[in-house]
Amino acid sequence: MARSIDKEWKSLFTTAFTFCTTLCLSAQEQEASTPFSYRVETSVSVADGTYAPLWFTANRYGLSSQEPKSAYLRAGMQWRKEWRHGWKIQAGADLAGGKNLTADFFVQQAYMDIAWKAIKMSIGSKERNGFPLEKDVRLSSGMMVEGANARPIPQVRVGLPEYLTVPFTGNWLALKGHIAYGVCTDGNWQEEFAGADKPFLKDVLYHSKS
Repeated sequence: MARSIDKEWKSLFTTAFTFCTTLCLSAQEQEASTPFSYRVETSVSVADGTYAPLWFTANRYGLSSQEPKSAYLRAGMQWRKEWRHGWKIQAGADLAGGKNLTADFFVQQAYMDIAWKAIKMSIGSKERNGFPLEKDVRLSSGMMVEGANARPIPQVRVGLPEYLTVPFTGNWLALKGHIAYGVCTDGNWQEEFAGADKPFLKDVLYHSKS
C-alpha cells in the first residue's frame, strides 16, 4: 500500500513539474511583448510523520498545508499600464486549488493598484512582500508590521511605498508609510472548525498603519 501511495505522489509531481515548466516558458515570451503577463505554479510536498516540516509551510501566504502530503496548482494573470504625468495602474488575479489544503479551491489574489508619482492606492487581496518595510521574506524569520504566513486580507490601502524626501531638509529626512482598512474572510472556516457550542468570530474588521 505504501508503494502505491508513493508511486501516486511521484506521478503527480512529474506531471505537475512538466505542465508548469511548459506554461512558464510561454509566459516569459508573452510578457516581453504585451502589457499582460501570466504565471503558473505548482508544488508537491511529501513528508513523513504527522505534520509537514515548518519550512514547507512558512512564508507562503497561506498557500500551504500542515498535512505531510499536499499539492497545489496555481495560475494567475497580471496587467500593467503607465501613462504620462506619473500615473500607473496594475491589476491581477490569482487562483489556486489543490489537495490536502484548507480548501479545494480559492482566490489567492484579486487586486488593483493605482499610483500617481509617490502615492499608491491598492484595492483587494494581494501578497505584499514585506510592505511597507520591504523586508525579503526569504531572508527573514518574521516581519515587524505584517507576516507572510496568512492568506492576503481584502483591503483598501493608501500610502507611500518608497521613501519620499521631505522638502527643505537637505535629504536628511524621508518618509514612508501606509494606512489600510479591510475585513477578514475566515469566518466560515472558524465556524466549521470550532464546532457546535464553541465561540468563533465572523466579519472581523482589519486595520493597519505604519
